[in-house]
Amino acid sequence: MKKLGTHSTIPWLLTVICLVWIAPAHSQDLFSQMDQVKKDVSDLKAQVQQLSNLVYDMRRVLLEAAIGTEQKGAEQAPPAEAKTVKEEAPVNEEQLTRVICEAVGTFFSEAEAVLRTSDGFSANSRMNNVLKKLTSALQGYSETHRVSKLMKIYDGLAWDTYTAVQLRGSVAGNEEFIKVLGEHKKKYLATCPRQ
Repeated sequence: MKKLGTHSTIPWLLTVICLVWIAPAHSQDLFSQMDQVKKDVSDLKAQVQQLSNLVYDMRRVLLEAAIGTEQKGAEQAPPAEAKTVKEEAPVNEEQLTRVICEAVGTFFSEAEAVLRTSDGFSANSRMNNVLKKLTSALQGYSETHRVSKLMKIYDGLAWDTYTAVQLRGSVAGNEEFIKVLGEHKKKYLATCPRQ
């Protein structure tokens, strides 16, 4: 009878030993899998950040190219072309300047308010509304060369504004976007009379 008891405990002991040996091996496997998942997530975050930086750099280059093209075009345009443009779109330049200055002044005051916010999604939505207001204010002059160039520039500045809010805490930073906005505000202040 004693032999029977010894034989029945041996399989139980072997089962317990196997379980004790398998459990740590399985838990180590789980920990290594979790470490691999964490590493993969970290790599994906780094790739997303790199792509974001690339998009922001491309946008900045396009904006600089648009501004550079506008400045070169203004320098190279012969006076005869300027007269032709004025003849095609007879506008009261004083009135146009006043309307542009008022609309751009509103744009900058609202852009500065958006820069003080911390929510990137809200900043995007608000800057889209600011751009709509600017477009609406200049709607009557949209055919003029001056206003069409201005709208392209301020579309880029609206993008720069909400991008600066989105990048506030990131590695890429938002200084370049704020700098571009500041440079255009200086041009606005130099061009437009105090309201």
